[in-house]
Amino acid sequence: MNLKDIIANEDIIHELYFHVAKNAPFNTFFLPKNHFRVFKEQLHDKFLFYGYFINDKLIGFNTLIKNGKVLDTYFLGYDEALQKEKMLYLNMLYDMIAYAIKKDFKEIVFARTALEIKSSVGAKPIETFGFIEHSNALINSNMSKLFNYLEPKTIWNNRNPFK
Repeated sequence: MNLKDIIANEDIIHELYFHVAKNAPFNTFFLPKNHFRVFKEQLHDKFLFYGYFINDKLIGFNTLIKNGKVLDTYFLGYDEALQKEKMLYLNMLYDMIAYAIKKDFKEIVFARTALEIKSSVGAKPIETFGFIEHSNALINSNMSKLFNYLEPKTIWNNRNPFK
């Protein structure tokens, strides 16, 4: 979808995104309604926005960021009532992989949610590290305990579709 399409569908885009975000097991923030428009305005053709429609009604979307030879998957959203029946999330994953292959990207970064379904399409987990610091010294000295407490432990089956 181009910038004009994103602006025209901004309300439904936010609704679809927010449904997925609020049901995530761990979330530190929610995006503002104009987030995807701003990203398209700033990144132009490096920010890809794909809509999924039934009878001209937007039922889902996914976003990608071209980062050199790496394709970063970004936020997505879908209509929960149609998700299972249409296998929206799985089809989005297939579409992202197909785009990356067709455009000769060397790597796809899928982020850290929905690990089991991503492994079912060939994704491999990679340990990541981050840095966090609070301005309050007391909170900062206990940040590792606090962060471990806030982040849910994810138990999942690592699948491998390849022999």
